[in-house]
Parts: sequence; C-alpha cells; structure tokens
Amino acid sequence: MSDIEVSGFLADSVAVAEGKLYIQGGGWNRIMVGSLPARHDRIGIGLQLRADGTVRGPHRFELRVLDPDDRELTLGADGDVRRPGGEVTIQGGSGVEDIAIPLAINLDGMVLERPGRYRLVVSVDGEDRLMLAFVVQLRTGTQAPVSGSGGYL
Repeated sequence: MSDIEVSGFLADSVAVAEGKLYIQGGGWNRIMVGSLPARHDRIGIGLQLRADGTVRGPHRFELRVLDPDDRELTLGADGDVRRPGGEVTIQGGSGVEDIAIPLAINLDGMVLERPGRYRLVVSVDGEDRLMLAFVVQLRTGTQAPVSGSGGYL
C-alpha cells in the first residue's frame, strides 16, 4: 500500500508550471449538452499527490474514466488510450516535511454518449485513491444554465 494521498478537482483546463497548478474554469461538476452523443472540447483534471518525507521511490498513477453504466471509456483521437497516467519518483526529504507533487491531465475531445454520472478514478500504485464525478445533462429549450456548472457545449 502506498502512503500517498491524492486530492483533485475538475476544470476546463489545467497546467503545471514551477511546481504550481494553473487552473482555468475550475470546480465544476456538470456538463450541459444540446444533443447526444456530444464531443467535449477539454476536461482538465488537477491533482496533487502528497506524501510525508519518508516516502521514496517510483510510484505509478493512472486515470480511468467510467460512464454511467460503469463501463471504462477509451480515450484519444483513435480511441486507443485506456488509462492515461505516468510515474513520479519521490526522492524523499528529511522525514519531517510533506512532499507535494502537482499533476495536470487534460482530456481532449471526450465523447459523451449518454446522460448521467461519469466518474474519473485516480489510482496510485494500483490502488484507487480519488474519484471525481460529473453529470452530463441534456439541456432542454426552456432550461436555464445551472449556476456553478461548466463545460457547456
């Protein structure tokens, strides 16, 4: 079991520079669409991996996307990416301070086939550590945009 904590959020776009997360349009949990299926331009996932100073070595992180029927989605222009991720190597510290590692993942052109609750699940070293959910909702002609929602198509 990994001693790494993971926190995160959804945004329109996320980048990492100089050890910081830069966020555009962060904190939403709903995508309103005019018709289905819909292709969403970009979903940004901002993550922070946090470990105490005793944690060292390489650690693998992965993201999987589940649709409302709990089926894992394939991503990428050709539908050939199943679980984007990577590896971080923690050098460790004095054993006292926390180590924070910011990560940015942007999913471009995700196809949303049906309305309902989608989940983005982040695992570290094969163990699920974080779940971020958003709802895809079909907008009707009389429905006003919902306050606090984002990612309109």
